[in-house]
Amino acid sequence: PRTVIIDYGDEYCETFHGRAKKGKIIIHITRPIYEEGSIRTVSFDHYFIAEHQMEGVKTLVNKGINDSGNMNFDVTLVNGKVIFPDQTEATRELDHNREWITGMDTPRYWWDNEWLIRGTAQGVHRDGKTYENTILRPVLVNAVCRFPVSGTIEILLSDLPSPVLLNYGDGACDNLATLTLGDQIWEIVLGRNH
Repeated sequence: PRTVIIDYGDEYCETFHGRAKKGKIIIHITRPIYEEGSIRTVSFDHYFIAEHQMEGVKTLVNKGINDSGNMNFDVTLVNGKVIFPDQTEATRELDHNREWITGMDTPRYWWDNEWLIRGTAQGVHRDGKTYENTILRPVLVNAVCRFPVSGTIEILLSDLPSPVLLNYGDGACDNLATLTLGDQIWEIVLGRNH
């Protein structure tokens, strides 16, 4: 077992994807991530992304090889919270399975990794409205893209009578997605603050 601390320092620094970060990410590892049964627990110490403070405990458990022949992990987030610059808060809990579909045979080369994510999440937005998310079509994430490249999530919001569908697209590495509510469809730009 070991503990790894990623320390971005007390002042913001820019990461590979162009995000400003400061503070610490603390990772406790029980044994190598490739071993079935291994556990990684991630927590934060005054960790900020672009003036948004992150809290919570994320746990990743290696569940071994699944029926598709891929290594997969159960991922949970407990007491997840974002504290915004104006001191409003948003909370999040999640229960996901992450299937490692590409890059498992090149463990030292991170850039070819791809995962399929399935599961649910729920929480409260900063305006006090609750939400529940269910992944209907597995969300595809790859290491070289900042945002998911495909997959569909059903979002139930406490102030809407019917669910919203978030569709990440057809696999293109971009920041575009669509939202569907009833017969209305909007294209959205991910990562843009409105």
